Amino acid sequence: MTLLKLKIYFALAVEWLVAQAAILTFKLLRLLPFEPTAAALSRVARALAPILPRSRVAMDNLRLAFPQIDDARRTEILRGMWDNFFRSAVEFIHLDKVIQLDPASPDPGRVEIVANEQFFALRDSGDAAIIFTAHLANWELMPISAAKLGLKVTSVFRPPNNRFIARFLLRQRSAHAGALLPTMAGAGYEIMGLLERGGIIGQLVDQRFRRGVEVPFFGHPAKTNTFPAKLVRQFDCAIYGARAIRLPGSRFRIEMTDRLDPPRDNQGHVDIEKTTAMITAIVEGWVREHPEQWLWLHRRWER
Repeated sequence: MTLLKLKIYFALAVEWLVAQAAILTFKLLRLLPFEPTAAALSRVARALAPILPRSRVAMDNLRLAFPQIDDARRTEILRGMWDNFFRSAVEFIHLDKVIQLDPASPDPGRVEIVANEQFFALRDSGDAAIIFTAHLANWELMPISAAKLGLKVTSVFRPPNNRFIARFLLRQRSAHAGALLPTMAGAGYEIMGLLERGGIIGQLVDQRFRRGVEVPFFGHPAKTNTFPAKLVRQFDCAIYGARAIRLPGSRFRIEMTDRLDPPRDNQGHVDIEKTTAMITAIVEGWVREHPEQWLWLHRRWER
């Protein structure tokens, strides 16, 4: 056996061990009561927030986005972000307890859908559409809620680098959400095929995309994926924004915009860069409303 093969097998073994530890943690947390566990991890997250991994990146992002506030306020947002992140992790483990959504019931349960009319109109239309969203509150709830309401959304997602964790998470998500499409080779063609057949695509749009165009985000140029805008231009399909808002007591409100009117060029075609800027501006507005509920851990701006 060559040295190269040994290195490959060793790396694979480490990857498998890391995945098994993560899956064991998932299963152990599943045995614990939902709300007390979420509350306990919330307290830990708030206490340890300044020293947790990537908190420095988050603080750098907050300084860029909110130069007018002081570090004390930024640290408060940071603590809220980690609180939201840890709670979201526990909620993902206990999805069956969080998603108690019955559109026929007067009690909304833990998840309230504000835009029922848009959801049902889109569901019944049979038209192709794109729904963009962001890493806000517990973003995992949106495709699951859509599936509960009969809205067939294919959610595009980037799988974790660890292949064993990726497979495990895909099984967990598939048990509750609609169709899932990992961003791998050939995904673009599959998305276009879905839209041609009147499908609905859901996509997160708030992370840096190196091959994207620069559009303003909190007053700074940010590389942003143009793929949603390109799809709207190519298929002339509807585009909506949707977000989750965390409420007290592990409750959520899901809001969906009206159908958006993308900017067009002189020939009447959808302007890709301006539409990307419009989408990004909507996301910025959401983040400004609830900055502690957005995931500040990614390097959104080039520095």
